Amino acid sequence: MTFVGKIKSFNDNKGFGFIECEATHQLYKKDMFVLRTAIPGQIASRGDEVSFNVVQEHNGPVATDVQFLSRALPSAGGMGMGLASPAMRSSGYVGRIKSFNDEKGFGFIECDQTQKLYGKDMFVLRTDIPGGIAQRGDEVSFTVVQEHNGPVAKEVQFRRRNAPMGAFAPAAAMNGPSYVGIVKSINMEKGWGMIQCPQTQQAYGKDMFFSTSVVQGGYVQVGEQVSFSIKMEAKGPAAATVMRGVARAPQMMMQQMVAGFGGMGVGGMTVKPDQVFFGKVKTWNDEKGWGHIACDAASKVYGKDVFLMRGQLKEEQPLAPG
Repeated sequence: MTFVGKIKSFNDNKGFGFIECEATHQLYKKDMFVLRTAIPGQIASRGDEVSFNVVQEHNGPVATDVQFLSRALPSAGGMGMGLASPAMRSSGYVGRIKSFNDEKGFGFIECDQTQKLYGKDMFVLRTDIPGGIAQRGDEVSFTVVQEHNGPVAKEVQFRRRNAPMGAFAPAAAMNGPSYVGIVKSINMEKGWGMIQCPQTQQAYGKDMFFSTSVVQGGYVQVGEQVSFSIKMEAKGPAAATVMRGVARAPQMMMQQMVAGFGGMGVGGMTVKPDQVFFGKVKTWNDEKGWGHIACDAASKVYGKDVFLMRGQLKEEQPLAPG
């Protein structure tokens, strides 16, 4: 049997409250105890109108299967209650990311329903967002939980992603890496490098870190064009699935890539796709299978010697400085 009543009280810290209902009071001679876990979104306010069932527990009858019929709203002065019928889904609320600070790991969700209930945008932590990152305009569904500092968004799920300005379509829609950039630096001994990309620079405000372990084929060199996707790590966004060249990337990527860099190389010199350089082996480590080439022309473009790996040689042959 389903009953209808109103939330008489709810203790957010302890996670339980009571429902007042004439029908259940006649049956059990008391208000109905209700746990947070029986309430959608695990939060309720005094005056919320609800429907519910009753089950017999070892401590007596308790309310279960609670559903909101209307929500009570605090007045502007904090006194009195008003009623509203929120457009709630079974999974919670629907809103949009209003802001997100990637460095600090939190942001805010704007939502008409929660704005009416709580009078503010919903605070959300990175740990409650799939992948740990969100962008302004992303459409999300979420629930609300009352914490010691107030209501916060939980169980965030993306409904529609908003691509950053100047960025490419999401990887899932492209069946491949999402961005194109140029390897700005690489440290093979430490196993990491940086990618320069105008689109990710706009989105994240910095060059993209990458680990050599995510490079398809195992190696890249400074100045080489690469396509890549983005993943969120503990220290922030990083390049993932780095692929040499842009043959697998859409032509749109190449056009935006050229526009973003203005046709210039990392060192400010013009770089032609078919440009050939001539130089001499400066260093070579046969055990590790890599070394460096000294070339005045390449140094003017990239500001350093060119890294070389054994796998880039057309024939397996010993190399020596000079």
